[in-house]
Amino acid sequence: MAGSPPASKAGARFTVWFPALYSLFFLFLYYAPPHLFSRLEEKLQDRLFVWRGMSLPTGDPRIVVVALDDEALQKYGFPPPRKVHAELLGKLQALGAKTVAFDMFFVNPRAGSRALIDATRRFGHAVHQFLIRWAQASAGGTSHVVLRSLQRPIKGLTAASQHVGYPNLINVLSADGHPRAALLFYPYLRDPKNPSQPAPAFAAAAAASFSGESLQDLGRRFDFSTESTLQTLRINFRRWTTWPAHPGRKASTLAGLLTISSPYRPISYVDVMTGRLSADQRKALRGALVFLGSTSTGYYDHYPSPFSDLTPGVVYNANVADNIIHGDFLRPISPEGIVVAAAVSCGAGLIMIWLSSLLMLLEPLASTILALAAFAGWSAIAWLAFTRGWRVDFVAPLFALTSSFFVQISHRVFAESRDKKYITDLFGQFVSPAVVSELAKDPAKVRLGGEKREMTILFLDIAHFTAISEKMDPEALLSFLNRYLSAFSQAIMDRKGAVDKYIGDCVMAFWNAPLSLKEHQTNACLAAVECQEALARLNENLDRDVPEMPSIRIGLSSGVVTVGLTGSERKMQYTTIGDEVNLASRLEGANKYFGTKILASEATFLPAAGAVAGRKIGRVRVVGKGTPVAVYELLAKTGSLTEPWRKALPIYDGALSLYNEGRYEQAAAVFEEVQRLIPGDGPSRLYAKACRDNIQTPPPSADIGVFNLIAK
Repeated sequence: MAGSPPASKAGARFTVWFPALYSLFFLFLYYAPPHLFSRLEEKLQDRLFVWRGMSLPTGDPRIVVVALDDEALQKYGFPPPRKVHAELLGKLQALGAKTVAFDMFFVNPRAGSRALIDATRRFGHAVHQFLIRWAQASAGGTSHVVLRSLQRPIKGLTAASQHVGYPNLINVLSADGHPRAALLFYPYLRDPKNPSQPAPAFAAAAAASFSGESLQDLGRRFDFSTESTLQTLRINFRRWTTWPAHPGRKASTLAGLLTISSPYRPISYVDVMTGRLSADQRKALRGALVFLGSTSTGYYDHYPSPFSDLTPGVVYNANVADNIIHGDFLRPISPEGIVVAAAVSCGAGLIMIWLSSLLMLLEPLASTILALAAFAGWSAIAWLAFTRGWRVDFVAPLFALTSSFFVQISHRVFAESRDKKYITDLFGQFVSPAVVSELAKDPAKVRLGGEKREMTILFLDIAHFTAISEKMDPEALLSFLNRYLSAFSQAIMDRKGAVDKYIGDCVMAFWNAPLSLKEHQTNACLAAVECQEALARLNENLDRDVPEMPSIRIGLSSGVVTVGLTGSERKMQYTTIGDEVNLASRLEGANKYFGTKILASEATFLPAAGAVAGRKIGRVRVVGKGTPVAVYELLAKTGSLTEPWRKALPIYDGALSLYNEGRYEQAAAVFEEVQRLIPGDGPSRLYAKACRDNIQTPPPSADIGVFNLIAK
């Protein structure tokens, strides 16, 4: 188009220097505190576990959680006596459990301690914990802790246990309080049973006991060295399963894990003690790694997980032990760890930045499609890697692509704005913003001609406006008119209609142009009803200057009309012309004849019948038309009819059927019944009079139910 600005050279220069500057900015964002990318990655990883759903690995069926639930604490107290734990250990040994890991502390002497020590020694594969108290500190977006104090298990219990571990979870919490990693050994603590070795985490000790692997071999398997700092592994969460309660027991009597989903089979402490076990539970306990921990309400440590905000700590420990046994923690993108992972992520981000710059050299549609393809491709890579146990940075590269792409799109929009300004300057003063936008997107539509398309037309008029205007001063009149027309226009635009023009107190609007709208009849009918609702709200706070209560009449018609720019070269308007426009105007005026508020042609009402309640008025022959048109009155939105109308509507329909059959005496009586239910109802009053007239002078059969309107 002549006179348009040459945006291409500026865009080419921008594509050269932008990637270099934005790459530096991206690297700063990646490494600078508060490490937003890392935090977003953590959140995304949680969602990936949820989205993966049923394709997640199931929990190892050899791992069982014996739950100290509400019933157990009611029966044995909190905490249960140690002699009860000793008895439980004996029962688990008799049931064939291989390893029992106590997710609880025994650090103070109490009654029954000797029984517990002896039971632990007899069992041979029991794992206990020593108590650590930590002081918390944060660094690098991850919460770490330092040792404050340590309490060993009661005298004799360490020697009787196969392994003793420290609680794992508290020292690997992310900044948001989620445990997503596992620390298998703590290099700054010594193993109470083997002081030459670092202290094992509780879950690591349990896994080693169950697998028969030494702690030293386990450390070597996960590349742990005593000189390591806090070396963590990412938890690969297992699929959660809903476990049924024991047959014959009500689920409501159980608590904790027995009433919620869990990746590992839960068995009640009480069931083990009483022998109240199903065959499946007995089979599961044989050769099992049993984690014993509390799940009673208010008496267990809980943490958020991808699947629950209140995941018991014992489940985390079981999941970590499961990962250790199978060696399937989430792996970084390379064995070298976080430095290479960050480098690859940054490299991917920089590639994305340069890719977005190259895409901007293409046409907008092609560049957008390819950008979406790059987005989808990287998403697929991240998803496939995750399903195979690899963890890659997803957020940072996608941020680099999308943010740089949008920055460059903004530059393209700015650089090309002079082309669009030509259009907006030419048409912005006489067409709506929606039309300007469409014309700017497709200048080929700039022509004096138009197009034929199916549309819905609305005419709205304020009744008795002349009488109102004669009794108001000009300033108050314009304020009143602007207030009411603004409310009606808003209702129309909220339903995707276009306000064509204001003709004094009249509003003309249309649907399905310039933008296509599939359900244009429904939107138009709902807009008409909502205009009446807006009128009712306005009338609740009617100014004292308004001499009478305003009301409005609305006409609706649908059909094929011509739409486009009309007028002269110097002044044009986007509008519609055609028979349906005239019909909508006539139906607006026909409300005076029928005593109605909203009249719609059959072509408008029937497609919208599911959204609005209405009734058939009859066939109307308007001025200038020889063929009658079926007309309906809109009453309310579907489901919003008042109780009197719900009773009256089927009665009215029956009366109309009688009238159309020529049974005028019966029809008149039924129409009068409608008037008793709906006092002042115009159509039923009109039909009752027509019945009496037709009894005296029967009309031709072709004119039954036809009303000839002699005025506009």
